[in-house]
Amino acid sequence: MNHELFLFILFLLGFVLLVYTIIILVKRKEYENKRIFSGYNVLIFGIIFLALSTFLKTIKFGFLSFRPDLIHDIVIYLDIVTQIFLLPLFAVSFFVAMLLFKEI
Repeated sequence: MNHELFLFILFLLGFVLLVYTIIILVKRKEYENKRIFSGYNVLIFGIIFLALSTFLKTIKFGFLSFRPDLIHDIVIYLDIVTQIFLLPLFAVSFFVAMLLFKEI
């Protein structure tokens, strides 16, 4: 088994777990205190960015595993989008959520 397939399986499993976490957080939101809704919403928004980033990495390693002839342009653009835009947005939203939780 090559390492691209192994990474594809790991990122797919991580994406499924992140989507499950988002579903659980949204369902649990109705039981939380009204004062923490703003921080809770920003935290869910950040986890959505992390899940999208993980999904793009999953697509990247899926192309590397199953279609190595299509990897030149698509994989480069997916990696650039993930590294430059989605991960910093996740970090900023996580930081803002922690600041909102600190004020409570």
